[in-house]
Amino acid sequence: MTAAPAGVRCIRAAWIAALLTGSTTAAVTLGASLGTNGVDYVPSMWLDVALIATLGWGLYRRSRVAAALMLLYFAAAKVLAVRRDLQALDDPTWSDALESLDACAAGGWVVALAFTGVYALGLYGTVVYRKQQRQSLTPAIHPVHELHQK
Repeated sequence: MTAAPAGVRCIRAAWIAALLTGSTTAAVTLGASLGTNGVDYVPSMWLDVALIATLGWGLYRRSRVAAALMLLYFAAAKVLAVRRDLQALDDPTWSDALESLDACAAGGWVVALAFTGVYALGLYGTVVYRKQQRQSLTPAIHPVHELHQK
């Protein structure tokens, strides 16, 4: 059994990260809908779950568009969550922003940074994978080789 190419390994890591992100988001949303976790429930929270699941499936299918959108979505969701928390403060500082990320249900700023990196690698992996696919479909034409055959 041969090892998978680097691009495929990056893609696999990204769709597994999407599975974890989606599971965590679904658990928080379910807890909010049941009123058991102290998070204010908004029915549109289920759209986040559906979007993450869809983008995760796209990553599994090695889609560059899904990889790019997942990276953008995850980063934007974290930025918006911190922004929402900081709006309640009079004079927020960088430490307040880090504290806000630490309070996230997803595990804090270290986890957010790690997942952002994994999604960036997923985007890299999909680009590399598609490039390899294009190259394997293009027939190699070697003029010197053709001259020797005549």
